[in-house]
Amino acid sequence: EVTFKEVCYMHDIKTTFDQGILSEVRRLETDITFDKYPNRRFLSDEYIVTIDDFDAEELDDGLSIQQLENGYYRLGIHIADPTGLLSENSIILEEAFKRTTSIYLNNQTIYMFPEVLAKDKLNLLEGQPRLATSYYLYVNAEGRIESYEFLETIIKVHNITYTQADAILKTGNCNNKQLLDTLVMLSMITSKLGNNFRVDPVYQAVNRHKSNPSKTNIISSTNASKIVETCMMMANYIVP
Repeated sequence: EVTFKEVCYMHDIKTTFDQGILSEVRRLETDITFDKYPNRRFLSDEYIVTIDDFDAEELDDGLSIQQLENGYYRLGIHIADPTGLLSENSIILEEAFKRTTSIYLNNQTIYMFPEVLAKDKLNLLEGQPRLATSYYLYVNAEGRIESYEFLETIIKVHNITYTQADAILKTGNCNNKQLLDTLVMLSMITSKLGNNFRVDPVYQAVNRHKSNPSKTNIISSTNASKIVETCMMMANYIVP
């Protein structure tokens, strides 16, 4: 039987980070303020929500939506931007490019970035300013994408779980009107978007496979899961 260490050796998978990388992490300035990133747009007036499993460790995408005066909807898909904290010659970034992605196993995770960054400084945590790339889709009332734009941004998010989102959408009970309105609009517009796009059967089979240990797949068909799945597909659709 092949051991975990043997598999890592065979495929040149590093499970630890060199001391030089860890030293750079300790020196890294991770306080995010607008004056340090004047070229980014600070979305201080935008309500952005993350929807994840209750035990998710890496929260890297948030959603927002606004109805515009012309009747269109501005759907925001905000993806955490770890590269914004790092210089082009950063050895942390160099190592991340080599690793390409985090590797999720049943009993452990081999991170693309050092764990303190992956689970904290790069995570979209409630109320904490974070660097992001924001993808905006301008959607008409029939659910068709009329235009889109990409922005480098600073965001703050509100964290909720799939269970919480589904309960709010089912009952309408929520003390936070902004959250309620956001979820209702997201559910409505993503449902319309879904009517205008066909999901690739191969994508659906892979993404809905229960054995995926990363917990990034969506295996249920609840309102909240459909919102997230549709938004992620739309982001992948418009990114060149």
